Amino acid sequence: MKRFTIGLMAASCAFTLSACSGGSGDQAGQGGKQEEASPDPSAVESQEADERAALSGDEYSNRILSLDDLPSGFTLENDVEFGEKEDQSVNPFDSEDTTTENQSTQSECIIGAMSAYSSDLDGVSAARSFEQSDDSNGTYILASLTRPERGSTELLKDLRKTVDDCQESINAEPTESVEVFEPKGNKGDGFCTAAYNGTFLDQGKIAMSECYVSWAGELLTVHQMAFDAETSLAVEEEAMDGVSDYLTDVLLPTALKKADMASEPE
Repeated sequence: MKRFTIGLMAASCAFTLSACSGGSGDQAGQGGKQEEASPDPSAVESQEADERAALSGDEYSNRILSLDDLPSGFTLENDVEFGEKEDQSVNPFDSEDTTTENQSTQSECIIGAMSAYSSDLDGVSAARSFEQSDDSNGTYILASLTRPERGSTELLKDLRKTVDDCQESINAEPTESVEVFEPKGNKGDGFCTAAYNGTFLDQGKIAMSECYVSWAGELLTVHQMAFDAETSLAVEEEAMDGVSDYLTDVLLPTALKKADMASEPE
């Protein structure tokens, strides 16, 4: 399972009015002082990319969510270390048909978007999935950090295009709702999605949210899905908002901090 706005880190200099005013003598006195220039965001990102590329597999894997970051009751379902060659599907309801043309609903299409890019994840990702469930309902969480060979920015753009295609090519069912929005508190670029389907795969109802963030050559993914065996013929906005709020207010900030993708407070 699996998907941010832009938060480029920049520093700015503040100058008092008195420092900028006065006679030529004052200006000459300031001439020996060099203004502190704001760091170039591209240079900062490039430097961080080089530093991250030098990390060991263990160091890389330690930068994603773990059980210690989640409430009690969750269990670790799967743990893929960086460099491990294995199909790293991020869709809990994965299927062989991953193109938008083969998905029957908007929510199913968006939930399965990342699985279409599984070849970009193999061997270059650290990923963990967690589950908390009983006979009738449960919650699934997935966190991954990927360093795709073709670049995280390109993969993020492709993911966004896939999500847009899902919305443009498939009409939303009366029992589902889909939203796309920007994340907060992150370096780099990203986007988030939220979805609800009251009759998902004719098996029950789901509320899902996920965020994707690209920075310094890495793509961070945080995904949460809550499911219930009962179906609903109406969109339950409260359930959808609850899952989305928990992801963006709790899981994402923690994941950004661990991955060193959190922006500096203004």
